[in-house]
Amino acid sequence: MKSKYLKSLLIILFISFLIALHIKEVASIYTKRCHKNNQIGLILPNSFIKITSFGFKGLRSDILYLNAVNFLMSFDQISDLKEKDWHWFYRLIDASTYLDPYFQDPLFLANAMIWPSKCYNTTISILKRGAKFRSWDWRFPFFVGFDYFYFLKDYKNGTKWLLIASKKRHSPSILLVSLASALTTRAGQLSMGITILKNQIAHTKNKKLKKAYKKRLRCLENLVILERAIAKYKKLFGHYPSKISQLLNSHILKKLPHDPFGAIYKITPKGHVKRIILKKIKNKT
Repeated sequence: MKSKYLKSLLIILFISFLIALHIKEVASIYTKRCHKNNQIGLILPNSFIKITSFGFKGLRSDILYLNAVNFLMSFDQISDLKEKDWHWFYRLIDASTYLDPYFQDPLFLANAMIWPSKCYNTTISILKRGAKFRSWDWRFPFFVGFDYFYFLKDYKNGTKWLLIASKKRHSPSILLVSLASALTTRAGQLSMGITILKNQIAHTKNKKLKKAYKKRLRCLENLVILERAIAKYKKLFGHYPSKISQLLNSHILKKLPHDPFGAIYKITPKGHVKRIILKKIKNKT
């Protein structure tokens, strides 16, 4: 009885090994053929790949990822890749992460290649899959938020995903919230930055973090006051003021708002306010 069971087990293991070897060999031959002919091959739909992988989804995910890496290395320079090449690369990464959404290596590679490929929406879609399954990991919602901000100028979704990242365990929450606020400020979305910080203050129990958030909030509220005053100045005089003191001399402001970090304010030629933090000089005694 035991020998019969052992024999059946050996047969199953042998067949499984042959299937895995076949999958690897076919993938390798297919990729080499595409490189040799300078052609982009066809990858079957993710659902079909998953079914035909049987119990080897992890192994096939690894193979697809390695094929993507080898494909990049087959070019002398990353800049040599064309649109069809990037489509092939991301299709491999997409299939790899579909089979094993916990596999972080293809997720990192996809995000690294967003700069040269300019495949912004595709990369974000793949990273969202990683953020969904690796729900404990703050890095992938952070990547999604940053990519929305930096590449797509989508401040609403960028803010949303950075806040999701900030709530993950072990995330540098104060840095992420500050980054979200800084990005929205540069984009002229001061009110959005204020909303972010007010929401964070309301849901933060840590006293030190709450104090830091309140200081950052004061900075943004000061900028709102000054930029509204600058807009009023332009409406009255037809041009932007060149100095902050002109807002006081024109009686638009009674006093300048105090920056909690000791910064001074400068006005840019486009009428925006720039904070400059002066370095404290210690007198030698």
